[in-house]
Amino acid sequence: MKILILALFCFHLHASSWHDLELGLGQFYELPYQTSNSESQIFQLSPVILSKIAYNLNDSWELNPLFSWVIYQEHENSSSNQNIFIPQLNATYKYNQELHFTIGTSVVIYSTSGDATEEELPNGTGETTYFSPSERRNSYQQNLNLGFNYQFDQYTFNFDSYSYKLFNSELREVSLLFSFTKIFEIN
Repeated sequence: MKILILALFCFHLHASSWHDLELGLGQFYELPYQTSNSESQIFQLSPVILSKIAYNLNDSWELNPLFSWVIYQEHENSSSNQNIFIPQLNATYKYNQELHFTIGTSVVIYSTSGDATEEELPNGTGETTYFSPSERRNSYQQNLNLGFNYQFDQYTFNFDSYSYKLFNSELREVSLLFSFTKIFEIN
């Protein structure tokens, strides 16, 4: 419901203030996790396709609705598969012509399906039995986004972080997105 309200808000904004469409590719990193042989992995690498549009609020600030799709990757020793979708809304402060800082919110949607089997997977200190769903199931995670981007010519390098339960040391999750986009002027 929150996403629907956000979409309606964005599409009713004044049309002449929409100015740039960005399309790009990137890499999504979920920070350290344990593998089945108890080796710690530094990053789990997943490719991303994304699109972003800019709405000018004034000379220094703009709104940036953005949608990312983390392309499906098979998980080691798992019969389930997962797609990740990330709709988000960021406010961008234009520090200068090239350097911009972002803050916003996103909903990370984990869409998982499997073959309805039990799996023994590592949980950090041992192994736990998990059940693979027999049909597609979604889970949602509201996040705080912080990032920056560097714009040159018609291209942008973006760095974004997604923080879930930032102030809870036991449940905190942080993901990173590095992306490169091409800017298409629409107004």
